[in-house]
Amino acid sequence: MLADRQVALIGGGHIAEIIIHRLTQGKVLSGARIIVSDPAPSRREHLSGRFGITPAVDNVEAAQRGDLVFICVRPEVVQAILPDLQAARLGPDQVIVSVAAGIPLSTYESLGEKQPLVRALPNPPSRVGQGIAPLVFSPAVTPDQRELVLALFDALGEVVEVEESHLNAITSLSSPVSTYLFFQALIDAGVGCGLPRPVATQVASQTIVGSMAVWRSRQAAPAELIAEASTPGGVSVESLAVLEQHGFEAAVVDAIAQGAARAAELGKESSST
Repeated sequence: MLADRQVALIGGGHIAEIIIHRLTQGKVLSGARIIVSDPAPSRREHLSGRFGITPAVDNVEAAQRGDLVFICVRPEVVQAILPDLQAARLGPDQVIVSVAAGIPLSTYESLGEKQPLVRALPNPPSRVGQGIAPLVFSPAVTPDQRELVLALFDALGEVVEVEESHLNAITSLSSPVSTYLFFQALIDAGVGCGLPRPVATQVASQTIVGSMAVWRSRQAAPAELIAEASTPGGVSVESLAVLEQHGFEAAVVDAIAQGAARAAELGKESSST
C-alpha cells in the first residue's frame, strides 16, 4: 500500500509542492513519510512547516530513503543531480519518477537497466485534483510498482499511459494557458459588449464548465456539438464565422505544435550541458 511507503522528492519547488499538497490533503500519505531535498533552506523549512514533511540533508539521503524517488528539478539541473542518484546506489525496489519536462528516460540509463523508471508530466490543474498526467513506464517497473505509481497520481487527477514519443505533444497540449487565454478573451468580449466584468466572468466560466460537462456526459465529437449549437442564421453561426476568419483553430494548432517543439528542445539542451 502507498500509505506504508516513503516518497522522496529531489527538488522542493512548485511541482513538488503540488504533489505534496495533494498527497497530504487527500490523506494518501502522511507528511512524515515524504522526504524532500532542496538546496534552499527556506524551501525545506516552508514545506516542513506547512505539510510536516521530513527534510533531507542532501539529494543522496533523500534518494536512499524513498521507495518512490521523484525528480522535481528544472530540466537543466537533471544532469547535475545524476551523480547524487548514482551515489545513492538505488535498488530495483526503488522507483525513479522523473517530472522534469523534456528529459527522456534514457538520461537515467547510467543508473542501470534494472532501475525502475517512470516519466510523468502532471499539469498545473493537478493542484486541485483535476490534472492530467501522461505516464511512461520502463520495462524494469514491476506490476506492483506500477500500481503504486498509479495510486499516487490518482490523487492529482487523471492519468494516461503513452509511448514516450508522445510526451512532448502532451506537455504542450495539457498546458492550461491556452484555456486561460480563451477564458480571458471571453470575459473581455463580454465587457466590450457592455457587461459588468463580474457578470461576464461568471457567464464565461459557467459556459466553459457546462460545455465540457455536456461533452463528458455524451462523449460526442466536438464537431457534432458545434453543429448542434449553431442554428442556421443564428448568433453562434455568426460568432463561428468570425473565429474562422481570424484563423482561431489554426492558431491553436500551431501554438500546441510550437510548444511540443520547445519541449523537445529542452531535452536536447539538458543533454548537452
